[in-house]
Amino acid sequence: MAATLVLQTHPGSPDHASTRACATCTPRAGGEATSHTYRPVAGVRRHEVERFGRLVFVMLLVCAALVVAASRIAQPAPPMPQSWASVTVPEAATLWALAQDHPVPGLSTAETVALIRESNALQSATIHEGQVLRVPARLDATVAVASR
Repeated sequence: MAATLVLQTHPGSPDHASTRACATCTPRAGGEATSHTYRPVAGVRRHEVERFGRLVFVMLLVCAALVVAASRIAQPAPPMPQSWASVTVPEAATLWALAQDHPVPGLSTAETVALIRESNALQSATIHEGQVLRVPARLDATVAVASR
């Protein structure tokens, strides 16, 4: 098995300023010191180290993809109204006011507005007097509803 040569440097050593070799350097011809030495590393080849590095990188990418996929799968479905009602839009009403009058438990008013817009295929939040809209039905405050 052939050994790979690894370049090791240690600049700034006081021994390199002189002509004598330091303890870790290989002397050049004439006794002059060199700041580099080549030492074989037994059993490890450069391409093996590079391949291992690529393998670790790919494994990290796969793990990150799995975490992202699992987090998207684990998200619960948004709450939906249990029933719908039809409402004729009164004078000077807004979609925001209708959403506040017909709340969906677990949704904010803005999310309820978006739900009403989607349910009625509205292009904008503008509504007109006399328009009939499908809105979440109001829950009776006297009836307790348990959901699982």
